[in-house]
Amino acid sequence: MKSQAAQAAALQADVLFYDQAFIGSSAARDAVEDAFGRVILGTDGTKQEIIDNAIAAAKSEAELVLGN
Repeated sequence: MKSQAAQAAALQADVLFYDQAFIGSSAARDAVEDAFGRVILGTDGTKQEIIDNAIAAAKSEAELVLGN
């Protein structure tokens, strides 16, 4: 069944607006949401420090999820 779903998704890849889901994709989206909130609402440090820290936290979370 998984291979049928993967094949169906691959056939629609050219017409889909969103990328195909993968294991851990919801955690990756959550990490990006957190990073966005940190950047928009952050007050600790300079804006560049806030951005750098938000990206580092999101990258760290993604690496945990993806096993890197």
